[in-house]
Amino acid sequence: MLVVLGLVIVLSLAGFIGGFTLTLETKTVADWVRLVPDNALSPGWARLLPRLTAVLSTLAFIVIGILFWRRLDWKWLALGAILMFIVSAAVHGDYGLIFTNLGEIIFMLSLIWTDARVNQVVVI
Repeated sequence: MLVVLGLVIVLSLAGFIGGFTLTLETKTVADWVRLVPDNALSPGWARLLPRLTAVLSTLAFIVIGILFWRRLDWKWLALGAILMFIVSAAVHGDYGLIFTNLGEIIFMLSLIWTDARVNQVVVI
């Protein structure tokens, strides 16, 4: 996790100092408008960095979830992160964003449920 944060800081500083320019363009996918890097005008790291941070953070939550599973007998964080990883990697195309967002909702619910379990609070 610290490696990802360090990489983001280094790339931000390098972009500020070195003059890397990230150019965004609008893209419509299934009637949803998104801002994406313009491949012709942006450097290669601009296309790689969002995917890399998503994969590394999800893998970190899978590892943390497995630790919770082994030490606290709580499997839901690991299962939510694994489901998020599978759904975001498996579904592509115009409607892939919908399934990815559903995977993120399930993952967020597993985070809330895990927090409630660790802090022993009741979640409605």
